[in-house]
Amino acid sequence: MKRGLKSFIAAALVLCCMTGFIACSSNARKKTYVDKLDRSDEGFVLVWNDEFDGDALDTTKWDYMYGNGGEYGKPGWGNYEMQYYMNRQENIRVEDGKLIITAMKEKGSVTPYTSARIRTFTNTGEVLFATTYGRIEARIKLPAGEGLWPAFWMLPVDESTYGSWAASGEIDIMEAKGRLPGQFSCAAHYGQEWPKNVYSGQEYVFEDGTDITDYHLYSIEWEPGEIRWYVDNECYYTLNDFYSEKADGTRQGDNAPFDVPFYLMLNMAIGGTFDAQANLNNTEFPQEMEVDFVRVYHREEGYGTE
Repeated sequence: MKRGLKSFIAAALVLCCMTGFIACSSNARKKTYVDKLDRSDEGFVLVWNDEFDGDALDTTKWDYMYGNGGEYGKPGWGNYEMQYYMNRQENIRVEDGKLIITAMKEKGSVTPYTSARIRTFTNTGEVLFATTYGRIEARIKLPAGEGLWPAFWMLPVDESTYGSWAASGEIDIMEAKGRLPGQFSCAAHYGQEWPKNVYSGQEYVFEDGTDITDYHLYSIEWEPGEIRWYVDNECYYTLNDFYSEKADGTRQGDNAPFDVPFYLMLNMAIGGTFDAQANLNNTEFPQEMEVDFVRVYHREEGYGTE
């Protein structure tokens, strides 16, 4: 009996230890957000940022895009999207230290929905900000709802370097399907010009207790030959095998197309091919995307390029 009791107690202690370990591990996985503007202890120096502290969009840093894409030679923005981008207060504003992009359902407009899209590049071709390499991050809170497609992404300043999309590259730091709030995805587009383009990427599924409707820090660390994607400072995807090709299959540079300046973009699309299963009739409008800040850092020692 004594031996059996000892065995029982020992087993109980092991179970308690295991339970405690699981609980500790679970707590350890919970991420506590720390606003870290200064990353010098990680070897980064801040080179550009917008904290959205004013009462209007800083047009020395961002420019609006307008319309349904036809104005840029891409009706439906190339993805059969259903929104018309505007710069009115109802669709985009800065307040309480945040940028807020609002998607709305409209009556009597050119398209049934309106939203906003901004970039660090003007409609006249002026570069407000662009970077080659760096840590690029934004703290963002996204809406849930079928057909909503918010994104934080990058495009090249000069497509003539390697050719039109996607031989020239595209970096999607974050894009989400509002129908699936428990996850989001990242991607890089490259290869030859459409339709012979390819892409690589990965979905990230949040732990129970949080989703895209909470604030999260979405970022990349982009270096020569490699791009790493992070959420809340957790690296979840690495890409170091990409290329750009001419139509005849000739490769263009060792690190092409991700070795030239790219500018930043923020927008919320509605509908389109990204989530073909979405039913916009199941979504109530308006819906808001909130951006706390956007920051860009460079390695203090540089990237070994001119």
